[in-house]
Amino acid sequence: ELEKNKKRYPDGNFVFDGSSAAQKAWALQRKSSAVILVDEQGVVLFFKDGALSDPERAQLLDLVVTESGHSQ
Repeated sequence: ELEKNKKRYPDGNFVFDGSSAAQKAWALQRKSSAVILVDEQGVVLFFKDGALSDPERAQLLDLVVTESGHSQ
């Protein structure tokens, strides 16, 4: 599954949590996805466990654009 997602989303970063350490530490849902946007200083700018709603997707994209220094 991980390899399939890496091929499908080559620009994404995927973390395999075989021991479930991150899943437990962050209280993440099992067999789900999480989106975590972290700035250069390691500050979490956005966190969502599970599917993104349209407003959340827009918020995340705005943050990515802002953080990358590009204007829309």
